[in-house]
Amino acid sequence: MLQEYLDLEKDIRVVVLGNKILGSINRKVNLKRNKGYQGIKVKASGKCSIPKETEKACIKISKKIGSDFCGIDIGIDKKGSAYFMECNISPQFISSEKTLSMNIAEKLMDLIIKKSR
Repeated sequence: MLQEYLDLEKDIRVVVLGNKILGSINRKVNLKRNKGYQGIKVKASGKCSIPKETEKACIKISKKIGSDFCGIDIGIDKKGSAYFMECNISPQFISSEKTLSMNIAEKLMDLIIKKSR
């Protein structure tokens, strides 16, 4: 909703698992409007790095909501200010796996098994 009103230069997805940042990716965002429906289409467009303060904030957010696994969406404006847009507690991660060259599903299963013991 806010993407429409903010002049964002970047849209980033940060993947958090077990209080650790697995990685972050740039995304291309396309706002769609069709007969009263408004939606957002996103596509991964490459790996990126984020400042340590932003990483710490993402981990703090995941802890605050009690999520061991989440995807946090951040918008960065032209001045470099970060906006925490959304925290997905059940994020789609196929494109994140491809972009980060990482088996996120395996890491998630390892954490589940570890916590269930």
